[in-house]
Parts: sequence; C-alpha cells; structure tokens
Amino acid sequence: MNTKHTTTASSKIEPVKGFSCQNVHFTWKDSEQPVDVLKDVSLQIHSGEFVSIIGPSGCGKTTLLNILGGVSKPDSGTVYLDGQILGSSKQGVTAPTTSDVGVIFQDYGLLPWLTVRGNVAFGMKMSGIPKNEQKNAIIELLSKVGLLDFANHYPHQLSGGMKQRTSIARALANQSQYLLMDEPFSALDFQTRLMMQEFLTDIWQQFKKTIVFITHHVEEAILLSDKIYLLSARPGTVLEEVTIDLPRPRNVADAKFNEYRNHITSYLQKEVLKSFEEQNAIPLG
Repeated sequence: MNTKHTTTASSKIEPVKGFSCQNVHFTWKDSEQPVDVLKDVSLQIHSGEFVSIIGPSGCGKTTLLNILGGVSKPDSGTVYLDGQILGSSKQGVTAPTTSDVGVIFQDYGLLPWLTVRGNVAFGMKMSGIPKNEQKNAIIELLSKVGLLDFANHYPHQLSGGMKQRTSIARALANQSQYLLMDEPFSALDFQTRLMMQEFLTDIWQQFKKTIVFITHHVEEAILLSDKIYLLSARPGTVLEEVTIDLPRPRNVADAKFNEYRNHITSYLQKEVLKSFEEQNAIPLG
C-alpha cells in the first residue's frame, strides 16, 4: 500500500499545475471562544487528478474546500493555484475566476425558478460565453450528462441524481478546470449513489478535469480517487496521503481494495475516538 505521512512545518511544498497548500491554518473567530479548525495543512493536487479528502466530522474538510475555492482565506500559510498564490493578480483578474474553479454542493445549489437548460445557461452567462455559442454547447452538455430530454424541467421535477447531474453540467458549462465537490452524493439513495459514482468517473475521464471530493464514505473514496488525504480530528491536519494503486474500473471485492478499506477505516476509528474523548474532556458550564 502506497502511503505517505503529512508534510511537517519545516518541509516545503512546491507549487504545481493544480492546487498546492503550504502550512495552512484557519481559526473560526465568530464565537466567544476562537476555534482552531485547520492546522499546518500541506498538500498537493496535480492537474487531472481525482483527490478525495476524508476525516471525522468537524475536522475542517468543508473549510479546506472553501479555502481552495477562494471563498475563505487562511489565517496563515499559502495556497497556490497553477503555481500562483490564490487571490493574486492573474491576467488582470483575481484568481480564482469562474473559469478556474466550480463548486458542487450537497444540496445541488440549483436556481429553482430556472429550468435545467436555464441553470446550465446561467453558468455560461457567468463565464462570459457569448449567447450565440450557448445553444449548441448546452445541447451537447445535456446530452453527455443524460438530461437532454429533461432540458425544460424545473429542479422540483427532478430526482436527486438528476439534480446533481444538472449541478455538474452547470460547473462544466462554466468551463471550470477544477471541480470542488462537498459530499455531493450523501443525500442520494444507495442505487442512485452507485450510478452517480460511475457517472462522475466517466465525466472526469471524458473532460479531463481535476476533482477535489469530500466524502465520509470510505468505499466511495477508494472507488473514485487517485489519491486520498486523511485529515486528523480538529484541528484538521494531513496525517497521511494514500495513493490508490488499483486499475479502473475497481472492484470492491478485490483483496487490495479491502486492504485500503481496512487501513482507512482503522484511521477513521482512531480519529473519531480521539475527537470524542477531547469533547468529553471539555468542562460543561
């Protein structure tokens, strides 16, 4: 099994084509008692990789995703996108732009007053794609995600899987090279989730995107990922980088698949227990 332990504060993460984080720290200051959420997070996500991030609840996975997407800024440390410090000037605009990063949420994030076609067109409009180029591009995209027959349906008329496919199509319409996905399949039933995992793998391979994927589902991470980062209990830091050395398509019954599953599950159990013990050690009142 190919694993690598976290980078220490003295180690240097070199910027790559993709995302690079060097000793990122983030503290929530909204409450009376500041809470350290992330501590010395260092990682690399190369262009074209499918990378999952796993960790116990509250370890800062979503916060890290928000930092990668430019929504939140770290209190210290540096984040690079394509070798450039995130938020610095990039050809006259501030990185990231809508053409750099697309975010796909657990709750889909669709505009309920727009049809499937309208939601995808909205993404293109935000990216500045000329209106005369949108029609054919929308038809092509909806065909690829299997929603052409539902182009005029509204979100409330769609199944969970269809909503998520619409959300992915909108991110693709933005021409986003990087897709950040925050537990996008957690609300789906088992069968739909399996279908969406296969669909996402096809989309990733077809469009050559870079995907950063947050999940609590160990099997899902192993099925989809080139690499998995294991975060500690809060404050989250990278404990281990696990490279998934398995051919695709992957088989959950494979012996090596089971080795990865046991390794990651064992890590999660330890971190969840540590988080539980720390919470119970805090005096109440």
